[in-house]
Amino acid sequence: MRAGTPSLGTFLSSRPGDIRADTQWLPAVEAALLRSDAFLILLTPNSIDRPLVAFETGCAWFANRTTVLARSSTVPADDVKWPLGSRQLYRIDQPEELAVICHDLGTTIADPSAAAAALRACLPTAFAGATEHVWEGLTFDGQYFAWAGPLLDLEDREPAPCPAGLVEELRAHGFSVRLGRPDKLDHHIGRGRAQVFATDAKRWRRAVKQNGQSLLVGGVSTPDDKG
Repeated sequence: MRAGTPSLGTFLSSRPGDIRADTQWLPAVEAALLRSDAFLILLTPNSIDRPLVAFETGCAWFANRTTVLARSSTVPADDVKWPLGSRQLYRIDQPEELAVICHDLGTTIADPSAAAAALRACLPTAFAGATEHVWEGLTFDGQYFAWAGPLLDLEDREPAPCPAGLVEELRAHGFSVRLGRPDKLDHHIGRGRAQVFATDAKRWRRAVKQNGQSLLVGGVSTPDDKG
C-alpha cells in the first residue's frame, strides 16, 4: 500500500519502532488512533476475539473516519459477530478484494495477485493457542503455577490467592513480578507480561490474585517492577 502512495504514513503497534522504547504503550496507541485519517481492521483467527481490536474499531467507527474491515480467508464471514458483521467485509488475501480494500483506503497496489499470495503465506490459518502445548510454569508448595501453555482450553474457576513466598520464588527464577488491575490486562500483555494461573494443567485454571489485582510475570527484573 505504501508503495502505491509513498507519502502514506502507517501505524502498527506491534511493529518495532512505531512505539518508542521509552514510551508508555497505551497512550501511544490512543494518540495514533486520534491522529489517523483511515483505519484498516484486519480480522484473523488470532485477532477476531481480541478486546483491543473491538476497542480500536469502535474508536474509528464513532470518529466517522474511513474504516475498512478486512478478513483473512480462514475467517468465515459468519464468524464475524454483530456489529462488525453488519459491515461489508473483504478478504485481504484475495487479489480482486485486496484491490478494492486499497482503493477504499485511497491508495493502489501494483500487483494484487502477488501481494495477495504473500499475505496468504504469512497470515495465521488457525488460532495460535490451539496448537500450543508447551507449558511454562513452576511448582510451588505442591501447586503448579503457569503463565504459558494451553491455558485457554481450561475451565475458569474462582481466583486463587497468591501464596506467601510465590513472588520471591518467581524472582529467584529471574522473572520480574508485578500486580496489575484485571481491566488493564491487555495493556500489560501488550508490554510483554503474562498472567499467572494456578492450574492442574488438565481441566481448570485459577487466576492468581493479591489484593484484587492479577499476578503478572515478565522478563528480567527491573527496579520499576520491584516496587
